[in-house]
Amino acid sequence: MVWGRLCTGLACCAFGLLFQVSVAAEVGPDPAAADAATDDPQAEIDRLLKMDLAELGNVPVSVINPVVEGVSKKEETLADSPGIAQVITAEEIRAFGAKNLYEVLNWATSVYTSGSYLFPDNIVSIRGDRITHDDNHRLVLINGRPFRDVLESGLNSSIYLAFPLDAIHHIEVIRGPGSVLYGTNAYSGVINIVTKKPGDPTGRGKVLAGSFETQKYDLSQSSGSEDSGYLISTTYGRQEGWPFRATGEGPPVQNPAVTSSMQRGYEDLGVFAHAYRGNFTANAFFATTSQTHMGATPTWPTGDGDDLEMDRVFVDFGYRLEPCPDYVTDVHFTYNFLGHQWQLPALLESEAHSYLIEATHHRPLSEDVDLVFGAFTDIHEGGSTTVPDFTEVWYGVYGQLEYRPTDWLKLVGGVQGNMPGEIPAGVSPRASAIVTLTEDWGAKLLYGSAFRSPYALERTVNAPGALLGNPDLIPETVDTYEAQLARTTEDSRIAATYFFSEYHDSIRRVGGAPPTYANTGPMTFHGVELESVWNPNECWHLLGSVTWQENIDDLDRVDTTLIPNWMGKVGVAYDNQGGLKIGLFDVIFSKPKEDVTVTDPTAAIVNPPVSALNLLSLDVRYDVSRWVRCGCGRTAEIEFLVQNLLDEDVNHAEFNRRRINTLPAGGGRSFYGGFSIEY
Repeated sequence: MVWGRLCTGLACCAFGLLFQVSVAAEVGPDPAAADAATDDPQAEIDRLLKMDLAELGNVPVSVINPVVEGVSKKEETLADSPGIAQVITAEEIRAFGAKNLYEVLNWATSVYTSGSYLFPDNIVSIRGDRITHDDNHRLVLINGRPFRDVLESGLNSSIYLAFPLDAIHHIEVIRGPGSVLYGTNAYSGVINIVTKKPGDPTGRGKVLAGSFETQKYDLSQSSGSEDSGYLISTTYGRQEGWPFRATGEGPPVQNPAVTSSMQRGYEDLGVFAHAYRGNFTANAFFATTSQTHMGATPTWPTGDGDDLEMDRVFVDFGYRLEPCPDYVTDVHFTYNFLGHQWQLPALLESEAHSYLIEATHHRPLSEDVDLVFGAFTDIHEGGSTTVPDFTEVWYGVYGQLEYRPTDWLKLVGGVQGNMPGEIPAGVSPRASAIVTLTEDWGAKLLYGSAFRSPYALERTVNAPGALLGNPDLIPETVDTYEAQLARTTEDSRIAATYFFSEYHDSIRRVGGAPPTYANTGPMTFHGVELESVWNPNECWHLLGSVTWQENIDDLDRVDTTLIPNWMGKVGVAYDNQGGLKIGLFDVIFSKPKEDVTVTDPTAAIVNPPVSALNLLSLDVRYDVSRWVRCGCGRTAEIEFLVQNLLDEDVNHAEFNRRRINTLPAGGGRSFYGGFSIEY
């Protein structure tokens, strides 16, 4: 499709990254930083906040009150940030075992991962928000920079499946709106992937294989100093597939309905590279994925078009200007490319490009007042077999002011003005109060608005008899109110959050023969989240969360997003400090209260019903370095991973077209074994 162009672009990016670090010194960590450690938790937090980003990247993340970067586009502690967030660390990813980012995100509070007949493994819904099979209400960031699809607005499976886990330092899952700083798509949540910063010369390789003829290979290499460094990490995975068997749609789409089966598999390749030299940074991510799927509609493909192929390229170049102490301006150029193809049954090919130029200025106005403001220009171009070629320019300006009138109160206010080309402009505000009640207790009262502007496909698609665009669409918006009470100590944190969101002008497919897009009536989402983390000693790490959510549409129908009302996540990790590490994680979903017939009473009940789920996984690792000569201070581990330990039958509601009840979403219990080594 566009393989030659992608390979050429990737080669140029890789060459540029390596050129910038060709003289990087291979030195160890700064011993002065280690000497600065203190037993005083607040003093340690202050020390971390004064570090530069490269130094901070080599510090293990505190899971109790971590430093986050994505809530306010600057480093601040979780307790002090004007947002509701959870941090998943690299240590937790290794402790609990996962094959890709999609599986990791299913551990997060209030997150429900799912996919559709056309886009498998594409949706990471937050707080019950799932309106379409495009993942367009979540914005994914790589080191704070947007990873966007400007054609359909929500094809994220490439990063969920092919981003190298070994490159990740931590993941910030921010629940609630983020458009005040990030613009479109930061609607019900923001996922910020923060990668490792190079330190000592380090390499790591891993092999994992198991059920459904799964193979996975990972390789990383990094080296760096305070002034310059690089990280290159790659992952390749393939799976012949688990047995997928389902009945598709019948009349009038297909007569008679077809029941068939296939091996639901994939093949993924992902490469991430990061480099820095002085105040210059560069990040690049390339992914090519291929997944078997049921077809453009759930009627089974009629030819050889049972693979969804997708290519993604992300490149970001940044430079930090520091004209005087405490005044910082970050300037970025970010490029995103999407190319994909599938059968309709005729071949459909698409591609889209985004060129984003942004400048963000950080300036303290006084000891108690801090200001962040910026502006961006985003150029979109592309087209497809069914979407006419397009070129458009979107603009935005934003600002956020923090004021601390007393030691126990922090006030935050912000606003973004967005001007998405010919689409109606809008404003997204934020207001927050963060209160320190006692040494351990704190509270947050938050309000935020967010938006998502309609993208090219929704406005201009022309697939005769299948789908038509609507040029009169306006941006969909959301207003969210949140209240949180949290207790944080040296070894534990527990928090309770209430949220209420009201959606306006939601963009949905409506009508039939053919359907089109329209702005629809309001929806409300509300719920309660309880979450905790506890480190009782150096051997044990425990975390858990419980979420209850409910949503109501403009016709007073309850739970029309077909996501469970109750979610529970529990993880227990044990390290005997002698080489044995055990991680047990349980993801529990209640049975959805309603089914697809709530929104379409004519939907056919042809596949197994949705049920409650208990997805238990077990990961066991053992350090065999004593038997494998892998260098001083290096480790070699063997790993045994079991997923869906209870062999649950996983079926998800067919939530996109809603003409049949469910589709299979998992292959049952699976076993994997692997070996990793640092060198």
